[in-house]
Amino acid sequence: MPRAEIILLQFDIAGHSRIQIPPVNLQKARKLLQRYVSALVEVQASTTVMWAGDGGWCWFKVDEATNFTWATDAAIDILAMVPRINEILLRDDIIRNPLEIRISADTMNVELDDDPTHFCAEQMNKFLKYERNIGLVSSLVITRRIYQHLQFAFQERFNKWRNSPELETDLYVYDGKKIRNETLKRVVNQSDDSEDHVADFVQVTIFEGDQYQELVQHAYADVELSEEPLHVEAVRFLAFRNALANAVIDSASEYDNQREFLLAAAESPYDVLREIRYEPHRRTERDEGLRETSKAQADFNPIGRAIGWCTEGKSFRGGEELRFFNASALGFVAEIGDNTLLDHVFAGTLLIRSITGGVERHDDNLPLRSDDNIEQ
Repeated sequence: MPRAEIILLQFDIAGHSRIQIPPVNLQKARKLLQRYVSALVEVQASTTVMWAGDGGWCWFKVDEATNFTWATDAAIDILAMVPRINEILLRDDIIRNPLEIRISADTMNVELDDDPTHFCAEQMNKFLKYERNIGLVSSLVITRRIYQHLQFAFQERFNKWRNSPELETDLYVYDGKKIRNETLKRVVNQSDDSEDHVADFVQVTIFEGDQYQELVQHAYADVELSEEPLHVEAVRFLAFRNALANAVIDSASEYDNQREFLLAAAESPYDVLREIRYEPHRRTERDEGLRETSKAQADFNPIGRAIGWCTEGKSFRGGEELRFFNASALGFVAEIGDNTLLDHVFAGTLLIRSITGGVERHDDNLPLRSDDNIEQ
């Protein structure tokens, strides 16, 4: 069979093994997803999808430049179908939570065969093998090999994510920063609804060139104080405490997947560091991810790194994962006004340890006996 250039799309149900529903329901969900995706691919590429378990792949033959656009559009259309598929599955009580998928695309030269499962190329094998490494949940990731063939207007919809050593190329995400920023805005810090004042966080991926302060502006956009100096200090303080929480978590990676530990690190970072007996000179991959790291920060320590993140001009390499905790998780309320914790201080019902744009929620109900109890 001849050798030809093809575009390969692969898709996978994220967290498939952790979906807690009866096996028969999971089978129904997979079949509906496969039916929708297969129908679209048959129309767009005149090929069939190779399904295996919770994922599959399809291919487009490259015979003109426009095929790169067609294949990329097909991948975007697959993503766009997922909400409708979830609507049906939720309506029919087949799933409890929406399905999420990862889609990635690359182009390569392969030895063709009448049976696509016998296509042969080292690059194809790597692409399929490292699906989880190069994919992002609810996103389309393409390689630079595809990106460079798209029209300029189409390229502008993609954000450079990171370099992939597995595929030896850069990766780009469709509307990546837009999706990421919308996720950050789900961090609720101020609300009239008491149910919103629950310790919580979101986890997002970082794109090449991102700066921590820019991400902070999205995560804490709802922090509003009447006085501008207080507003600025509140955001800065939340930014520092959030950076410190991430640094503490990285100091004890064995606890990363335990929600209770994550929230403890956010509210009481110094206590957690003492508990895990932190080694002050350990460094993590995330520190390597920051460009222009000064020599003073070479010996990693959580406080030093938190300060470094909050310094203007620091950029990430891309590919890191960061958590953004809300004000409640960080142990603060970012508001000073009627019926807030500061009012309780003046009423003598609360001890404040520090005031730096927020009110630390410790030692509730202890009387405020003198000005010595307030540390500026």
